[in-house]
Amino acid sequence: MTDGLDEAFEAWRALVARGPGGVSPESLTSRTADGLAIEPLYVERDRPQTSGVPWHPPPHRGVGAVGGAGLLGELESERAAGATLAWARDSADALLSGVRTAPEGLAVVLEPRGHVQTLRAGCSQGVRLLCDPFSHLDEGASRSESDPHPLLDAMADALARGGAPLGASTLSFHEGHTSAVDGLAVPVASFIASLRGLEARGIAPSLAASGATFALACGTDVFLEVARLRALRRVIAKVLDACGVSERPALVARSSFAMVGALDEATNVLRATLATSAALIGGADHVGVVPHDVLRGATPRGRRLARNTGLVLDLEAFLGRTADPARGSYFVESLTDTLASAVWAVLQDVERRGGIEAARPWLAERRARADEAHAKAVATRAIPFVGSSRFPREETLGPIVDHGARDAIPFEALRHRGRDHEAALVVLEGCPEARVEFAREVAAMAADSVRVVRDPAEAASLRDESFVILCAPDSAFGGEAVERARTLSSGGRRAVAVAGRPGAHRDALRSAGVVAWVHLGADLVEALEALLGPQGSPVE
Repeated sequence: MTDGLDEAFEAWRALVARGPGGVSPESLTSRTADGLAIEPLYVERDRPQTSGVPWHPPPHRGVGAVGGAGLLGELESERAAGATLAWARDSADALLSGVRTAPEGLAVVLEPRGHVQTLRAGCSQGVRLLCDPFSHLDEGASRSESDPHPLLDAMADALARGGAPLGASTLSFHEGHTSAVDGLAVPVASFIASLRGLEARGIAPSLAASGATFALACGTDVFLEVARLRALRRVIAKVLDACGVSERPALVARSSFAMVGALDEATNVLRATLATSAALIGGADHVGVVPHDVLRGATPRGRRLARNTGLVLDLEAFLGRTADPARGSYFVESLTDTLASAVWAVLQDVERRGGIEAARPWLAERRARADEAHAKAVATRAIPFVGSSRFPREETLGPIVDHGARDAIPFEALRHRGRDHEAALVVLEGCPEARVEFAREVAAMAADSVRVVRDPAEAASLRDESFVILCAPDSAFGGEAVERARTLSSGGRRAVAVAGRPGAHRDALRSAGVVAWVHLGADLVEALEALLGPQGSPVE
C-alpha cells in the first residue's frame, strides 16, 4: 500500500473509534462457524500472495433443475427448454431404467443411493455419477454399509472400460454440513483414498482424476460459498500436482436442500438464486437448482422456475461467462486463502492418523460438534430462517417429501404442533415496544393467532389462549411481573413465558409459574416446546 492509503485506513479506524459507543475496529470482526475471522474492511495489504484459482471452468456451464427419477424420462424436453444440465436424485434401479447416454448438448448428473450396481451396469457417456467409497462417516453406519472395497472394484471396472466416471466426492457427507472447512477436507481426503485404492487396482491416477467429479451443496452466504469453491480448486490442484497429474476433475454444485423451507415457499426461490449465483461465480462446471416446491414433489412449474433461474444467471446476467470474477477482491481472496490453508491442515491431520478410514471416528466427532453448534445457532436465530424463525408465516403445513436434515425443521415442527393454538402477549406499562414486537414474532412461530393485551382487566379474563408471554420492563421483574405471572399461570393450567432476561429474579418468576424465557440469544425452539407441551421442568 502507498503511504496515502495507509493514512486513509488509519483515518477510517479513528472514525470507527469515535463513532457511537466508541467501539474498536477489532470488535467488528466476526467469525464463521469454523472460527475463521471476517474483518469489517479489507484493503490491498490484506490480499494474500497467492491469488486467483489454478484452473477455470469451461466457457459453457451446465445449468438446470434438480429432480427425481421422473426427470430422466424428460431429458429431451429439458434440453429443448434450454437446460444444459439435468440433475437427478433417486435409487439406482430408477436411474438404470432411465438413462444410459446423455442427449447431445445436455450434461446429466446422477445422485443415486445405490452405487455399485449402477456402475456395473455401465451407465456412461456424458453422465456423471456421484458416488464415494469413503463418505459414510456416521458412527451409526454398519461396517457392511461403509465398506469401500466393493465400490472401488466397481469403479475400477467402469473406468477400465471407459464407462461411468469416478464420482470421487459426493454430497452424502457434504449436504447440510455445518463446517465449511471439514465440508471440503473430507471429500478431498476421500478423493486421495480413492486414488490410492484405484491405483492398487491398476487404474492410473491421471485416468481417475480426469473422470472424477466433486460435488458441493451451496447455501446463501454468497462470499463464503464463492471462497469455498475457489479454495477447493486450490487444494485439489495441490494434491494432483504432488501426484504428478495434470488432469483436473469436474466440479458440480447445486443449491442445498438444507436451506429449503416448507413455509413461505417463495423465499426458497431467493435462496436458490443466491446459491446458484455463488456456484457460478465460484467456478462450478455444472450447477443444479433445487425447485422451490421440492418438498411437495417438485411440480413442473417448480422445475421450470428452477431451470430458468440458472439460465438467466448464466446467459443473461453472465455470471458463468467470466473465468474468475472474484479475482482481485481482497475479501474473497483472503477468505479463499484462509479456507485453503485450514483445509490443508485438516488433510495433513487425516494423513497423520493413517488416512480417512482410520480417521473416521475423529472426523465424525468433529462433525457432531459442528452440527450441535449449528443447531444451537438456528434455535437461537443467530442463523435466521425467513418464513419460519423470522417473519413466520401463518400457513398450514401439508404432507412433506423427506429430503433429510433441513434448518427449518425444528420451527416447522413447532408450527405443526401449534395449529389451532392461540397465544396472548400481556404487556405491562413501561415495557419497550421492541420487546413486545420480538415476543409477538416468537409467539407467531407456533400459534395460529397472537393477541396483544394491554388492559389489566382484559388480561385477567383470558380464557382460551394456550400460552402467554408476559412482556414487562426490567424494573417490574421483582414485583408486578411476579404477581401477574402467578395469576396468568392459573395454578398450572396455562403456560407462561417472560420476555426478557430475568437476572436475579429468575427463581421468583419460576416459582410464580414461568416455564420459559424469551430474549435475544435464547433457545427459542426449547422455549416454545415448553409452552406448547405439558408443563414440566422449566427452561433455563
